[in-house]
Amino acid sequence: DDLAEMVFECAVDSYNKKTQLVNECFEGATDYIINMDGERYVDFLVHMGMKSDMYGGLLTFNEEERRIIGPKVTEGMNRAMFYKRRAKYGDEPLAERYHLSDETGNMKGGFRIKYRMTYADNTVEAFVEEHRMEVAAEVSDILFKEDDK
Repeated sequence: DDLAEMVFECAVDSYNKKTQLVNECFEGATDYIINMDGERYVDFLVHMGMKSDMYGGLLTFNEEERRIIGPKVTEGMNRAMFYKRRAKYGDEPLAERYHLSDETGNMKGGFRIKYRMTYADNTVEAFVEEHRMEVAAEVSDILFKEDDK
């Protein structure tokens, strides 16, 4: 009875330690992305923003990023949307554009888009959390694989 309890406690402890390792894998991801080289970070945000599949709207950044990279990301989004619309519709002029919002938001990095009554969360935090669900399963499989034996 004591042996079974000890085995159970060891299994719970092992599970908790491995779960902690999975969590630690993602703790630094947001900071890593935010601290990428300037142009690389701008390109990353434009690419992420284009996946929102909106044709314009207001881009809201935190105060620091609004000042430092907001105009570059806004310009990059407009340029990318121009080429996307041109490929889809020909030489039709842009009906909508992205604009840098005067407001700022409470996020570590990235931006939110408001287009009419639609919102898209392109914050770095949302990106990491979205991919955490995908990758956490793979990391867990590696960490917990030996427990299946």
